Amino acid sequence: MNERLGAGLGRVLGAVIRQSGLRRVVISGGDTSGRAASMLGIDALTAIAPLDPGSPLCRAHAPDGGLDGLEIALKGGQVGRPDFFAAAKAGGVVSRPRALPQSAGGHESTIDRDHRARDVLRLAGCEERNERGDLRRP
Repeated sequence: MNERLGAGLGRVLGAVIRQSGLRRVVISGGDTSGRAASMLGIDALTAIAPLDPGSPLCRAHAPDGGLDGLEIALKGGQVGRPDFFAAAKAGGVVSRPRALPQSAGGHESTIDRDHRARDVLRLAGCEERNERGDLRRP
């Protein structure tokens, strides 16, 4: 299953990168992220900035000129702080670890989940809408 997901993710991500001109991406999901990177045709990675232990921001080396030099982080499912995606978007600028506000039950609050979701959308270059539904650009 991971292999099929990774292969599909790699094909879709390759098309998005080529069409949009993205120069920094994060692929999340352990084995799936490795398979997706392989499908992109990446030959090697060079670590260029720390993001979190086990998941640095890297520069991709690939024969495809549209992917060569791409900044990429492969994030395992259980790796990374809550602000991992924001740090990746910033190019490796890592904020000090902070305690997340917790609900009474000890779980991450809805507000924190919403903030992380917006970080992911901005990192992916996706459009976002405000409370009234008006389009906002990242």
